[in-house]
Amino acid sequence: MMVPLDDALVAGSIDLSGRSYLNFNVRFEGVENLGDFKTEMIREFFRAVVDNGKFNLHLIQMNGDVAHHLMRSLVQGVRQSIRASKSAHRQR
Repeated sequence: MMVPLDDALVAGSIDLSGRSYLNFNVRFEGVENLGDFKTEMIREFFRAVVDNGKFNLHLIQMNGDVAHHLMRSLVQGVRQSIRASKSAHRQR
């Protein structure tokens, strides 16, 4: 799933495999916080989601440097990827 939001473009893909794996290739350069949330913890947040959900998640930053737009694009990418993956599994 390619998810644009203004300057940000993130590619997200999920495999509901029963195995956890995270490929997080996103950089929040020059930004330490989004509100009260430290940007260094964003990868750890998604790692915890993947480990507890037991699925593969790939999040790759294609473009963008506005941290707020990147974060919203990440969340939308995960949401849309989960929805698409669930739909594909139902059709099997």
